Amino acid sequence: MRNIREEKLHSFIKELGITESIKVAFDLGVFISQQGDRNIFDIGIELQEMIHLNIYEAYGGIYPNDLLSNNVEYFLQIALLGYILPGVCAYDGEIKNKLFTLMQAKIAQAIDHKDKSN
Repeated sequence: MRNIREEKLHSFIKELGITESIKVAFDLGVFISQQGDRNIFDIGIELQEMIHLNIYEAYGGIYPNDLLSNNVEYFLQIALLGYILPGVCAYDGEIKNKLFTLMQAKIAQAIDHKDKSN
């Protein structure tokens, strides 16, 4: 059972649309994996460029570049996970949902840690 602080963090994450962004990044990786057999290094560069473009178009000039770069890196990791998983294991909706829950928990931990250090 979650405490009130955890509930607030999870509500904050939902308000930011992070959950939806995680799903979009993951599904982008899955989509790219379905486009044919290509070199993962090239895929990584392509995904990074797409994510970078989208984040900087939406938030460039609003947030500091280091924060945006960290977000590009984070969503790139999620997209690569979406790219890699279909090649190494069978689809399992429960595992996919569990991954999203764990990703949200990781973000909540990072926000909580930052709040405690300020």
